[in-house]
Amino acid sequence: MARRVQLRSLVSERFLRELHHFLWIEPSLSGKVLDAGWNCRDHAWLTALLIQSLGHKPLLFHGEAFFVKGANGKSGNVSYSQQPHSWIAVEDVGAIDLSVKPEFSISGDDFRIPVACIFANECLPRGRSTAYFFDDAGVFAQAVRDLPNRRNQASAVYLKHEAEHLHDGHLARAAGWIGSPLTQRLDSSYGNPSDLYAALLLHIRSFLVGSVPSLSGLPFAEAWGELAARRAGAIDRARRCIEDAAGFSVSPSAQADAMG
Repeated sequence: MARRVQLRSLVSERFLRELHHFLWIEPSLSGKVLDAGWNCRDHAWLTALLIQSLGHKPLLFHGEAFFVKGANGKSGNVSYSQQPHSWIAVEDVGAIDLSVKPEFSISGDDFRIPVACIFANECLPRGRSTAYFFDDAGVFAQAVRDLPNRRNQASAVYLKHEAEHLHDGHLARAAGWIGSPLTQRLDSSYGNPSDLYAALLLHIRSFLVGSVPSLSGLPFAEAWGELAARRAGAIDRARRCIEDAAGFSVSPSAQADAMG
């Protein structure tokens, strides 16, 4: 319970607004494939390393997810598949997914579902929707078929394909691991943005504890520009935060072993 309380600030409206300002982008279509602009790998990367820097033990999960709101008296059912999808889990806490966009529109279609995020295996806000987590693809597929038919019920359904432990390569080679549309945009503007992601990690961590002001009031490009001015040495600074939280230093040989 103490760990959950310590991490509750991650799901505050104030914190999520700051996080999403940097990591959400506009929805787009690639052929018939919809990208809602959640950038789930960016969120999973940042959330995992942030939580690690606070002394917790996160795991990265990869798989797929399905979000649905059943029909009610005012509207029909609405659903969205996120495939592939990444989120995290924390020891003694449960699954956390801060990437969810409760509302977005594209090509005249509106998506709205009462899920702001997932925390401790539950949808937030509580009482408005239910989260399900599966390891079995058949059970997941059955849920995807059945849940849209349940009136007045909203659900988030996750299927885990694999879990991944954090290692130094996630920080040192962030851009290569994330590889999202946002990564490509940042690469075009600033060059290989691994240290830029580290600068974001440091900003978000400082913002969480109240030692820096919000940048969410700036336009998207200007906010990232502020971080670009701080990118030099950001990877090493972020590594020190993580090492301090863990109470040890990662040696170069250990880093090489972790990278395989």
